[in-house]
Amino acid sequence: MIYSYFYMKKINPLSMKNLHPVSLPFLSCLVFLFSTISLNGQEAEKVPQYKSDNALHVFNKLKESLGLLPGEKPHFFLQKELPNPDFKMAMIFYNTGEIFLEEAAYDLCTSFGKDSLNALAVYLGHELAHFHEEHFMANHFAFAFEKDFSKDPVFKALEAGLAPAQKDSIIDIVKTNIKGFTSTENEKEADLKGGFIAYLSGFQTFDIAPDLLQKTYDKFDLDPVTEGYPSLEQRKKIAKNSDQKLKNLIDYFEIANLLIAVGEYDDAILYYNKILDSFKSREIYNNLGVLNLLSYLDNADNAKVQFGFPIELDVVSRMATGGRGTDLEIQKLNNAVDFLEKASVIDKDYPVAHLNLACAHALLGIAFSSDANRSKEEYALATAAAYKGNTICKADVNSWKQTSADLQVILGIINAKSNQNSVAESFFKEAIKIIPDHQLAKMNLAILNPSNAFASNASNSSSPTLEEEQIDNQAITEIKMTLDNVKEVMLDEDDEIIRFMTLELEQSRMMSNFVVKGTAQRFSSFHFTNRDYNQDTSNGISKGASLSTIKNKYGEPTKIISLGNGTWLKYDTHKVIFQLDQDGKLTRWCVFNHKV
Repeated sequence: MIYSYFYMKKINPLSMKNLHPVSLPFLSCLVFLFSTISLNGQEAEKVPQYKSDNALHVFNKLKESLGLLPGEKPHFFLQKELPNPDFKMAMIFYNTGEIFLEEAAYDLCTSFGKDSLNALAVYLGHELAHFHEEHFMANHFAFAFEKDFSKDPVFKALEAGLAPAQKDSIIDIVKTNIKGFTSTENEKEADLKGGFIAYLSGFQTFDIAPDLLQKTYDKFDLDPVTEGYPSLEQRKKIAKNSDQKLKNLIDYFEIANLLIAVGEYDDAILYYNKILDSFKSREIYNNLGVLNLLSYLDNADNAKVQFGFPIELDVVSRMATGGRGTDLEIQKLNNAVDFLEKASVIDKDYPVAHLNLACAHALLGIAFSSDANRSKEEYALATAAAYKGNTICKADVNSWKQTSADLQVILGIINAKSNQNSVAESFFKEAIKIIPDHQLAKMNLAILNPSNAFASNASNSSSPTLEEEQIDNQAITEIKMTLDNVKEVMLDEDDEIIRFMTLELEQSRMMSNFVVKGTAQRFSSFHFTNRDYNQDTSNGISKGASLSTIKNKYGEPTKIISLGNGTWLKYDTHKVIFQLDQDGKLTRWCVFNHKV
């Protein structure tokens, strides 16, 4: 049986002939297919190689944000025509894990100029979301439900009161409504999740979907009204609503990331939980697990923890700062284990979750050091998680180089805590062999043996100017926010209220996490540039600057936070944070003001 639906797809900006990068939402009109017919062995008419390469590059970047390696399902094919001539634009073979896009759809994206690659990301992100969420199963269930609906006693009672001529029509109405509802809900989910996938991949997918939809319907001569599927006008409305929801999700994601940078881990957890209401993924669960680990480390006993843990949301040294592990603090480690196990269940081949799980169990081993059996058990679980991660990394070394090195670091810590110092040293050195400038491995070697030859090199950077940074010719302390700027109340309890506040400025934006607890107040505010902001920092750094250029002007960052779509570099002295993309280039920067 074949089920078909109309929907939108995306396209995204990577070096293509005639395709230019920019931004857009992710929804487009397309037909996708569930079938039991395999396409293996069929020859498709060739499209120009550069088009196939560009489209595949975009597709693999999107897959990477879902934690999928290039060789994993689904597989992508750009073809002159779809395997089934009854379909237009695109189709999915769910059972074989194959997604097809017509060359004409690719060409349509070129009409978006600088947004052409973003448009392609919209198409493909939408497709990936359909595949990832197994929407054919939802639709299949809906059809099965329709089939048996007439046997339901409530339906029978309703039908009994109808005239014979009306009985067939009510069944048709029910079937049509079920199809329409299922299709609409699937499109909403694919729009939202596809857009977030595109964002995590570095694509800007705002404000393009309605136009892309209209062009898609015109280009492929699609009927604007189709039974059992949202109309073109409904699709445009869904696209606009999904676009706004996506912007909200990205706001939550970005302020959560920035709160991590300033150490407000518990508040960041609120925002990540908000994302989980709409978008469940291994990355969000991993980050929630990491946030619980970092929150625990903030209050852990430095003398007991001793080493720097390679937790992959903060890949530079995160040493404990003092305090003691209370039952409440240990609960954070247990919470971290729960989240990280969920991340590994969603994707069993995700080594980052296994690395962080190893860190969580190792910290539990340290926390329960007075209970020899419990501690030994936790170290064993940590070792097992680390070796599981190692096995995954070895299957694709190039994709997981950083994680592979970090796994050697956690194995070194586990052995050091088990009094196997020589074994621990060999693991730390192995991490340095994988990544010669692995600062955390070098630091832990020095902790293990202060006379060790491996040591971090002092920065050769010039002394930066200490002038206060300004964006839009304003210092962050000069910008005032009021209750009118409250976008959402994140927490409202008897003695504590947390407000998320935003303010749009000429070429920049302010976001603030404002907390009132009793009579005390604290806040974390971030004033960051728009992506097309072209003014320099006080030390002459502008958009497009490389990591080495930034370090040359500002020195080594206080903190580095590694995220799915790039990296944050935090400098406490200047109260500035730089955002680098996946290629290590500056995309924007922000000034922060933090009161605890």
